[in-house]
Amino acid sequence: MTETAIKSNQREAVRLYERGVAAARGGQRRLAVVLLSRAVQFDPRHEQAWLWLSGVLDAPDEIAFCLQSVLKINPNNERARQGITWLERRNLGTVPTAPTTSNGHNIVPPIPAQPSTDITEPVAAPRWKNTLGKATGLVLRPKDYDDHHIRESWWVNWRRSHRDMGRAWLVVWSACIFMLLGTMALNMALRDAVQHNEEIAQRNAMDAQLAAQALAAPAEPMPEPILQTDVQRAQDADMLAFLSAIAEPREQLRQATEAYREATDQPGNSAIVHAAATRELRNQVELSREQIALANPPAVLEEAHTTYLSGLDQEVAALNDMLEFYGSFSVQLANRATLGMDEASRQLNQSSKAFSQQQKAARDKLIVPVQTIR
Repeated sequence: MTETAIKSNQREAVRLYERGVAAARGGQRRLAVVLLSRAVQFDPRHEQAWLWLSGVLDAPDEIAFCLQSVLKINPNNERARQGITWLERRNLGTVPTAPTTSNGHNIVPPIPAQPSTDITEPVAAPRWKNTLGKATGLVLRPKDYDDHHIRESWWVNWRRSHRDMGRAWLVVWSACIFMLLGTMALNMALRDAVQHNEEIAQRNAMDAQLAAQALAAPAEPMPEPILQTDVQRAQDADMLAFLSAIAEPREQLRQATEAYREATDQPGNSAIVHAAATRELRNQVELSREQIALANPPAVLEEAHTTYLSGLDQEVAALNDMLEFYGSFSVQLANRATLGMDEASRQLNQSSKAFSQQQKAARDKLIVPVQTIR
């Protein structure tokens, strides 16, 4: 064979090998068998073509022959050695021998000339296929072979076991990482809990130490009073005197308010009668206001005294608005007078409540001692 023909066969073998590998990766095993078989016929020294062909075959004898061919080309091929070992462990077939030349190479008859057409799924076994089967001992499976009963090749099993082992290692490493993270989180939580407990223990120890020091320190003797001071009694007396001073003006104011209510509540009274009653009440409020303002309140009742005077001022202003209303009957004046009376009533009630509370407290404290002649 000329050098040109050899190179042509090698190029054709490379092309068929690439197509066969693509078919094998795409799951078209039958097409891959055809392409790779033709590739090793064109180039019997194509190591990878023999190796891939062993991966797409199903019969153990066929696989063993292809692997043996790989080892004859490259005795150091690890995958071929693993495949032979895998077959021997399972006693799957024997390694056939093929006729060899004096230099130990397989004799593969040349492929008959065929038109260069695209190879598809074979319908009938071509002539070159039978020739390859006779020369290499390969028996290609028929079209109607039941794939469910065909065992997978050693190459597929080896790749699958390798992939499963990789997944198992991934799960193991993931579990280790999660355990490490969980341990770190638990360690941090325990450390925080220990620190918190230590802080609580230190705080309790400090409190106990301070309490012990307080108990150990001698208490200073309290001087016993010889004479009871009369300051509080004097303050209570001043408060009662102030409340007595404003009691009469307040009573006059109460009587004037009752008279005003009787005059204005009777039906049939004219506006003139209402205006006269309002004027009398205003005059009495002004008079009572002047009398109450002259009283000197104690410190505890200064705010209540000021609030009471402010309420009286609000009441005087509201009564003036009522007098203007009786002259003009303006709704605005009536509304303003009503609001003023409400505010005055609130302030007066607040102050009166404070006066009553302080008066009751002062009377309870101010107890006159009973002395007897001995």
